[in-house]
Amino acid sequence: LPVRMQEMNTWGPVFEKDSHGNYRRFKGRGHNSTRIVIFDSRFTLETMRKQLEDKGVEIHDRTMIVDLLTSDGDSPTDDRISGALGLNTRTSETAIYRAKSVIITTGGSGFGDDLSGLSGDGVGLAFRTGAEITGMEFSRWWANWVFNKIYRVGHLNQWQALNWYLFNNKEERFMEKDFPELKERGREQDLTSAMGKEYVEGNAPIYADFRHVGPEGFQWARSNKAMSHIVSVLDKVGIKLETERVRYDQCTGFIFFQGSGIKNNIFTETNVAGLYAAGQAGGFPPHG
Repeated sequence: LPVRMQEMNTWGPVFEKDSHGNYRRFKGRGHNSTRIVIFDSRFTLETMRKQLEDKGVEIHDRTMIVDLLTSDGDSPTDDRISGALGLNTRTSETAIYRAKSVIITTGGSGFGDDLSGLSGDGVGLAFRTGAEITGMEFSRWWANWVFNKIYRVGHLNQWQALNWYLFNNKEERFMEKDFPELKERGREQDLTSAMGKEYVEGNAPIYADFRHVGPEGFQWARSNKAMSHIVSVLDKVGIKLETERVRYDQCTGFIFFQGSGIKNNIFTETNVAGLYAAGQAGGFPPHG
């Protein structure tokens, strides 16, 4: 496995291991022959934050960067980035950060109830300083998923790793027909479009079926940090995924995030000196 993954797992149990001490790897969303490692980003962030604190890195919480500073005072600049201007969202105090380099890792831009923080401000900061932006005409569609019309569920990759089946009201596994290679491991937009087609053709409601998964799969689901809360809630309300199908619906749809962002290279460098971009803010579209 990559050296960074091994290093991160020395900080805490970031990546899951099986009873033999091997990293758990699954056929995930959009994957057929390759395997992925699943982790919960919330717990990973906590682990990484502790590493920063232990190393004495000063962290400014609740501070939003509202503009980048340039060495010549111009935006766009003919020289380089020299820092950033921040605003504390609780106290309204401003802060000036002088820096030789700035890395933008603010995510992409999207719209939705759980993506309200993806305002695209990071991409906008770079654009105003003269950074080249790419692929913003492309976007990703996403939908909220709900069990039994009440219980909103996330972490789609984990449910797909359980090897679920989706049936319409005619007892058809419609993903076998619409996306025969990946089936229920299709990309988010594949699931969305296929389910929408079933609704239009009068084949709803749609059901998620886990009855074939077996005890070992559900034991993993109940121990997985990302899924355990959802599964425990379903247990409390009497929904037993081991023995019954559960209705599966889309409640709302929205633009998940733009297909690209700040143009960068494999070293995260942009065309503006001192400015770097990584993650969804960067110019490489995320995996489906």
